Amino acid sequence: ETDFQRDFLEQSPPEIVSTDLAPILLLLADAWGVSTLSEILHEMPFLDPPKKESLERAKQFLIDIGALAKTGDGSRFKLTKL
Repeated sequence: ETDFQRDFLEQSPPEIVSTDLAPILLLLADAWGVSTLSEILHEMPFLDPPKKESLERAKQFLIDIGALAKTGDGSRFKLTKL
């Protein structure tokens, strides 16, 4: 086994795995009118959809800084007037 075979993956992981999802979530909420994580995971045309946990962390971060607000039962969100 060569160093190359040992140290490098056959395919690199999708970029969405290492991308900050907060700006993407804001864009989807604003431009596409998305208001649930389920809509993002099941209706957006991602080649490789992000993990639900990553989206949940991004959503909570945006709620914590006041960019998103929870609505209804808490599963929906909306942009604030920041």
